[in-house]
Amino acid sequence: MSKNCSYTSPIMTPLNNPYFNIGYVVKKISLTGILLSSFAISANAQTQVSVMPLLELAAYPDRFAPATVISLNQPLLSAQITAQIEQVPVRVGDMVEAGEILAKLDCAEYELGREAAEARLESTEARYELAKSNLERAQTLVINQLISIENLDSIRTELNALVADLKSSRANLNINRLQESRCDIKAPFDALVLDRIASVGQLATPGTPVASILDLQSLEISAQIFADDAAQLSDELELQFESNGNSYPVQLNNLVEALNSATRNREARLEFTGQVALPGSSGKIRWQDPRPHLPSSYLVERNGDLGYFVANRNRAEFVAIEGAQPGRMNPVAEPIDILVVTEGYAGLSDGDSLTIESAE
Repeated sequence: MSKNCSYTSPIMTPLNNPYFNIGYVVKKISLTGILLSSFAISANAQTQVSVMPLLELAAYPDRFAPATVISLNQPLLSAQITAQIEQVPVRVGDMVEAGEILAKLDCAEYELGREAAEARLESTEARYELAKSNLERAQTLVINQLISIENLDSIRTELNALVADLKSSRANLNINRLQESRCDIKAPFDALVLDRIASVGQLATPGTPVASILDLQSLEISAQIFADDAAQLSDELELQFESNGNSYPVQLNNLVEALNSATRNREARLEFTGQVALPGSSGKIRWQDPRPHLPSSYLVERNGDLGYFVANRNRAEFVAIEGAQPGRMNPVAEPIDILVVTEGYAGLSDGDSLTIESAE
């Protein structure tokens, strides 16, 4: 005997299914299916960006440093002897040649001193010649036993003393000649007369200033280089000295290996390679920074660091710039052909997958 039986699942019973009346459909989905779907969504999440080579974006800003043209030789010439000034034949602004007289002193006393020294030398030389002859005769007489050995030694001693007197007389004459030569104060090199200090009739003593001159041939430029810019300077850079609207090509001579204690700058010495500026001219040294700089518009901040994004095999890579300053171009050390993200970088994170569209 059979009975008709029926069974309704409580899950599918309209009265027991809370989603039945609102149109929800419940499907049985495995955990593996959920993970695969999530992976597919993540794999397709790519950010579209535009890129350009750093070579096309980089700028090379001009750098400047205050500078002044100086002469290596700007002496204040002074008297070296005591004498009255007879002539000062130069004026301020005169160009003089090496050896030209700037001031002439009364030299009568020093001329007499030189003449006396010459006379003493002549007397000493005559006595020396006589003593030398006496020694030669004495040596002959000793051989013939006509004088004693003691007499010969005495004559030889007298000759040796005259040799010393001869050296002293010659040295004394040289001193007097040197003193006489100092009666004329001369230019040590071709120069410009900056100041005429002494006057005719003035009594000059050693150290009395006579004239100030300037060497126009030995010119250099002294520049104060900011410490951060000093490492950029090299012989390969094209350097210019700019003053009063003119530009002069220059080259680096030396970069002082010390900081100025007051300004914390380093001094650079440069020389003109062509036309020269006047001594005392002030201006600035200009050169182009050899490091590529990235415009500030591409800077972003990530984890407290300023930097920029590059595309590395369709992946975003954040490159931090050490010491970067917002709102300014900053030097970068990446290869010049690296691809910089120029559009779409605002929401990027390091490692994001990219769809790259080259910027026009």
